[in-house]
Amino acid sequence: MKNSKKINGYYADKTKIGQRIFNIRNNRKDTLEEFGKLFNAEKSNVLKWEKGLSVPNRSRIEKIAKKGNLTVNELLYGSIYEFIKNNYDDFYLADTLLNYIVNNNIHLDINNIDNIVDTLQPIVEEFNKGVEDAEKNSTYLKLHDSGKEYYVNENITNVLKTITYLDNILTDFNCELSKEEITVVKDTINNLNKTLIILLENHIDGIFEIPKENR
Repeated sequence: MKNSKKINGYYADKTKIGQRIFNIRNNRKDTLEEFGKLFNAEKSNVLKWEKGLSVPNRSRIEKIAKKGNLTVNELLYGSIYEFIKNNYDDFYLADTLLNYIVNNNIHLDINNIDNIVDTLQPIVEEFNKGVEDAEKNSTYLKLHDSGKEYYVNENITNVLKTITYLDNILTDFNCELSKEEITVVKDTINNLNKTLIILLENHIDGIFEIPKENR
């Protein structure tokens, strides 16, 4: 995650924490200096917190949360949605977990993170097994133009085979094709390539982009 920090064993978005601190100060109508004095901090410290450049220490976090009528976890991690996005940011895992929660009407409390992790763990394990199966039974693809890498399912593999087949036609039968036929084949290849990119970029089911850190 771009601006995250591990706090109490879990990742939190420093930018979002800063926004929540700003909202607390703004709701109180405090200046930076006035707000800082409440926690024995300089206004420059408060500005850094609000901009997501740093995070207050534990003691200050507790006091700031209290001023905003929030729990410490609410100030640090925000909502269940935010917590999952920050801590399960791998392939489609976060979206899978969020869909699972919504579809099964599961209530989770951001103030009980251990319960969140325990509840989601079976889904995480099932998802990881699915990814492993996809890697074993899928075609590996690297898109040089976009610099991205994917495991793709059988349907996308068929699109790739079609593109390869048409490329071979252009290579092997170029002299035998009319200009119109060559144009049709080239247009078809271009359209298939565009379709392929759109499918991959929109994360169609069964396609897994490989994060840079795992390459």
